[in-house]
This record gives sequence, C-alpha cells and structure tokens, in this order.
Amino acid sequence: MKYLTGTHQALAESQQSDLMGRFSGLRFDQRMIAIAASTALGLTCAALAWTGTSSDRVYFCVVHPSQELQCFDHQRHPWRMTKYYWEQWQDKGMPEHIILNPKIGNGSGVESATNPYKAAWAFGAFIGFAAAGWMLRHLQHEDSKLAPLEAIAQQQEEAVADMAARTAVVEAYRAVAISQAEIEADVELVRHEHLIRLGHAELLGETEIEIARLEADEIKLDAQTAGMTDEMKGQYVEFLRKVETPYLTGTQTLDSINSPADKVTGGKQEALDQEPDGSIIPVEDLAQSIADADIDEGNILFAARSRAGKTTLIGNAIYRKHQRHNGNIDFRIFDGKGGKDVKFAGLERSPKDYTLVNTEAAAAQMMGEFSGVLGALAAYQTEPEHHFPMVCIHEELNHQRVLLPKKRREQLNENVARYATQGMGEEFYHWLSSHSHYVEEVGLNRMIQQCYRIVALGRNGKYESLQFVLEDEKVIRDKGTRDRLKAQLQEYIASGGKGTIAFTNLEGNPRLVTLPFYSKNVLISNTNEALNDEPLASPSEARIAPDILEVIDDAVAESEADRLERMWELEFKVRPEETPVDDEFTALEIRVHNAALGIDKGITARAIARSGIAEIKGMGYNESVKAIQAVFLTLQSKGVGYIVEDKTTSRYLPKVGKLGE
Repeated sequence: MKYLTGTHQALAESQQSDLMGRFSGLRFDQRMIAIAASTALGLTCAALAWTGTSSDRVYFCVVHPSQELQCFDHQRHPWRMTKYYWEQWQDKGMPEHIILNPKIGNGSGVESATNPYKAAWAFGAFIGFAAAGWMLRHLQHEDSKLAPLEAIAQQQEEAVADMAARTAVVEAYRAVAISQAEIEADVELVRHEHLIRLGHAELLGETEIEIARLEADEIKLDAQTAGMTDEMKGQYVEFLRKVETPYLTGTQTLDSINSPADKVTGGKQEALDQEPDGSIIPVEDLAQSIADADIDEGNILFAARSRAGKTTLIGNAIYRKHQRHNGNIDFRIFDGKGGKDVKFAGLERSPKDYTLVNTEAAAAQMMGEFSGVLGALAAYQTEPEHHFPMVCIHEELNHQRVLLPKKRREQLNENVARYATQGMGEEFYHWLSSHSHYVEEVGLNRMIQQCYRIVALGRNGKYESLQFVLEDEKVIRDKGTRDRLKAQLQEYIASGGKGTIAFTNLEGNPRLVTLPFYSKNVLISNTNEALNDEPLASPSEARIAPDILEVIDDAVAESEADRLERMWELEFKVRPEETPVDDEFTALEIRVHNAALGIDKGITARAIARSGIAEIKGMGYNESVKAIQAVFLTLQSKGVGYIVEDKTTSRYLPKVGKLGE
C-alpha cells in the first residue's frame, strides 16, 4: 500500500498487528476456518460460563419464638447467600435466631460451587467472540478494497475483448478493401492506358489531316500565284488576309490578326477550341433555348463549379434575350464574383444595369437596389400599365449573402423568394447562379426550387455538378429518366469526352446537351454608347414610384433627367453661318435636338424617353418613343439633323449647334 504522508503511514501501522498480519497472509478458506473456530470457542466458553455456580452458597433459616423454622420467603425462594457475605455477616454480628438450614449439605447448610471457573469461561467467550469479530471486520475491509479493483479488472477484460473483436472486424474489412482497391487500380490503369493510346491516335490523325490540308493550301496558292512576281504575290497574300477570313469568329477583327497562322490555329479560347462532338450527347444552343423560354420558365438556376462557363453562358443568354425582344427588355445584374474577365454582354460597364457586390457596403447597396426592383414589381402588380420584361441576375448569390449581417441575410432570402414566386406574372424573371443546385446552400427554402428551371454545367472532365443533379429526385422525379441520363453521362466520360456539357429541364424535358462555342465578347446594342458611356435609367427604373426610389442607394438614385438638364445648359461654340434661319421650333423639338449635341453616334428615342422630359411626362413610354421618333423626322425635314439607321434602332445626329438661343 502506498502512503500519502509519514503521518498516514504511522497511523496505518499503529492500527496493524502481527496477528492480523499473519491472518492477512492466509487464504480465504483458511481465514473462514479461523473465524469459525474463534466463534465456536466463544460459544463453547459462553455455554460453560452460563451453567453452574462459581462460589459456595450458604442456606439459612429463621427461628421463631414458637421454635418454628422459616427457610423460604413469601415467594418460596430459599434464603441463601455466598459464603463470603455469610462470613462478613457473622463478623458484624449475626442474630442468634439465624441458623444454618439443616436440610442442605448434609446438615451443614453449605452447598459447594458447581462451576468454580465460570469467570474464566466467560473471559474465554469474550476472547473468542472478539477475535472472530476482529477477523471478520478485517476480512470485510480487505474485500471492500478488493471489490473496486475487481470491477476495474472486469471492465479492463471487457474492453480488451471488445478491442480484440473490433480488431478482427477491421482486419477482415482491411483485407476486403485492399483487394477492392487493387482491382479498381488495375481497371483504372488499363482504362488510362487505352485513353492514352486513343488520344495519341487521334492526335496523330488530326496532325496528318492538318499537314495534308496545309500542303494542299500551299499547292493551291502556288497554282494561283503562278507567273506572279514576288511583289504581286505579296499583294495577293495581303488581299487574302483582309478579305478571305473564313476562320474568324463574330467578335474577331482584322486588327487582332497578326499572322495568317491565326486563321488556322486561332487564339486562346476559354470555352471550346473545336466544334463539339454530339455523337453521344446532342449539341444544343442552350443560350437560345434560355432566351426562347416561356413565361413560366423564366426563373433559372445556373449551377456549376468555378470556371465552368456559367458567366459566359449567362452573357450569351442576355445577348439572345435582348435580340428576341428587339431590345425592349431590361436587365439588372448583381455580381458577387467580379473580375477583369467578367463580361455580361457589355452591361458590366453600366452602373444602372450592373453592380459589383464584393464589399459590405456594396452588399448594402445591392439590398437597396433589389428592394427598388421589388417596389417596381409591386407597382406593376397594382397598376395595369405596359412595361418591358425584366431579368434580375444574382451572380454567385452566396458570395453576396456572406457580406450581409444575419438579419439582412434573412431579409434577402425573403426578397428572393418573393421575387421568384410573384415576378413571372409580370414578366420579371430571376437568374440565379451558384456552385450547387441545392438552394439550401444559398439560404433559400427547398420548396422555392420548384420556381426555377435548372441549368448545370461541367467541362474538362469535371462533371460533379451534373452528377449531383442527376441524383436529385426532386429535380428528376422519374427514376428511369435519372438512370438513362446517368448512363449517358458515364458513356460520355468513358469515351474520353472533356467538352462543355450541361443538364437542363427547360420545356419540362430533362436532358443532357453539348454546348457550342460561346464567345465572351458579345455586345448588345446599349444606350450607354449613345451618351459617351454615361449610364441611363432603364425603363423599369424610370417608372418606379418616388417612395420606391427612396430605398435605392444615393449613389445610383440620381435621375437621368437632371443629367440631361446639365447637358442642355452647356454652351457650344457654333459658327453663326451654321445656325438655321428658320427659328420656328417647338419646345419638344428644341429639347430633343439639344439632347443629341456632343454625342458622336447620335441618340436614340428610347434614351430621351427615359430621361423623362417635361413635354412628354403625361404620355406612356411607348407613346413617348413614337412621339420622339416623329420629332426626329421633323428635325430632319427642317435640315438641322439627320437620322442614322442601324440593325436594331435609329439614332438622331444633329447637323447644327444648340437651338433656342
């Protein structure tokens, strides 16, 4: 036993004895025999001490005057006492009428002791019982110390047995897992070797075809330039560079072509470098499908990992949507990603159409502007007035949520849910992009996902987003369709395809499609170009009630009318001979003409109608545009300006200086 202190050791040793030490050294059965023997000794001695008398007894009688002897008391108990007290009574003076009982002890009246060692037997009984109790208490004390140790030992044995069983299970599973991993590694190695061989074969085949084509082009060029001098050949090649450009895309220009090799190899593209193969997954112009979607399919959730092409697809969808509506549609973009390469068909340059949400202040601004859009929606729901369709785009919504405090996040969730559920009735659509198609990951309720069509993208062999969608029973309810699409995707991956493919359920038809090449540099006809890249208010913003505009951030709340007023107050230096003689112009004609001054490309009727000038404030938007277009014709007939037509709209370009001076 370990002692805590010296005092503890001294006290413990003072309570010990050699007898108990020897007793502790005995086995349990020997201890029980010792306790039983001590108890039996005590019982025997007690029984012997209980019987007989330990001293002599003197019986006596009282002699009455009538010479009668009375040897008993009233209860018939004989009168007696020990010999010791009889002798003391005699010494003190015993009455004469007290005599010995002649009937006891052969007339001597003395009865000898029957158990003279009664005290010794009693002491022996005490010793026996005390020793038995001491030994039993000592046994109980040691058993109380032993019980916790035995319990711990039992728990230890159980734990060891449990660990042994677990070890056996793990070892069995380990062997199975190792075998499975070895088989999978062998299969993957064989697959990889076949893919490498196929890739080498395809590369060699393409190289041979390209070399043969180049040789044919060279032979053709030699035949075409046969008989030409070197100078004539150089001029002919220069002519081909400027005229015959069959490999230029719609966004390339001749200035960006530095050598004829660009026509063959092309520039670096971040989407697809070659025409997609639609043998397994058919090719579909998904941007056009999004633009042609019905009203009840206007809300779209774009899901893909980073650099999978979400922004490029959204930019092309904006471009196609703008074309489909002949420019009569508004866009509001809240970009939670940003970057110098981010392009939304040119709208990223317009603060009225685009907001970069990359700081807490920008997130607060986004909340205000989005509330303004909801205010416009509420106004159109109560006023049956014609308005343009509108697409509100939240690029990487989760990046924007993390910049807001908790209460504002809940408000954003409510605003998005309200816009998604109520907007389509007024042709207010919502495009939402995220890394996952699960709306819970951007803080929305899963039930709101029914309001969105899904577009999930993948490319370069990274198709996790597609696999997650194909496993989701709430997106694809039919198990047979899910299994068919998963098998189609696995077949595409096994074939070594690494192109850009997408899942969509537009038109209620879940399908996998291969995307064609989409350029990042598409541009819509934007009114920002008409006013030296200064932003104009969109139709939706111009029609928002004043109480709704109060919630929009002050940085974007300034109306375009104030800006045009400042423009009209500018003084232009115009030569007197250029000023027309005829000064019979209406106030509206003067306003329209002066608004176009200083703008090289001219101004559109929509741009002036958005500014909200006083002469047309009582008219609807479409009526205002038609009235301004009529003013363009009048000003052209009066010789102060002319109309320039392009593909989508007409612009007024002034010939003379400021009118009305």
